[in-house]
Amino acid sequence: MKEEGTYYPARDREGLTVFMMGSIMLEYNRKPLQIPGGPSGKVLQLVLILLYSGEEGVHREELLDMLYGNGECSNPSGSLRATVFRLRKLLEGSELPPREYIRTDGGIYRWDGGELPVYIDARDFENTAKVALRNHDEALLKRACSLYQGEFLAQLAGEKWVSVVGVRLSGAFISAVCGLPAVSMEEKPGIQRTSGDM
Repeated sequence: MKEEGTYYPARDREGLTVFMMGSIMLEYNRKPLQIPGGPSGKVLQLVLILLYSGEEGVHREELLDMLYGNGECSNPSGSLRATVFRLRKLLEGSELPPREYIRTDGGIYRWDGGELPVYIDARDFENTAKVALRNHDEALLKRACSLYQGEFLAQLAGEKWVSVVGVRLSGAFISAVCGLPAVSMEEKPGIQRTSGDM
């Protein structure tokens, strides 16, 4: 569960809120959106990949590698079609407004929420940290640090694409913490004092 008192813009309005930093959680209008299969389920992984990829989307071959690149699947193309079908059916039966949320154009798969507001904590963190570091903005650095609620998709840490994004985001977090003015260790968000610091 996310910390009380942590500010999430999507909670101020209707829409889809996606937590990827720390624990995985999807909410629609502040109510949990259930995706069956648990964190290792391909349907959940697919929706997370599409949401994180945003308007840019993800090429079919890259998506096949992300979901089935470990070689355990004998028919990855058929499995991808089945997973997309299951996700579409799940979304149709959900509380989300009726719409075709998964688009495929020229081999690119993307999430298309239309007018549905979507907030993704990992994207918010990434964008906030980038602007804060570029502008040396202490308030934004603190906000970026507060958005970093834990490792990116920690339950999926064994997935190659998650590891790549996770390393980038943890690097941005370290840069944000290091970019804060010199203060005591107790005041730096996310930093724990160890016996070697004393």
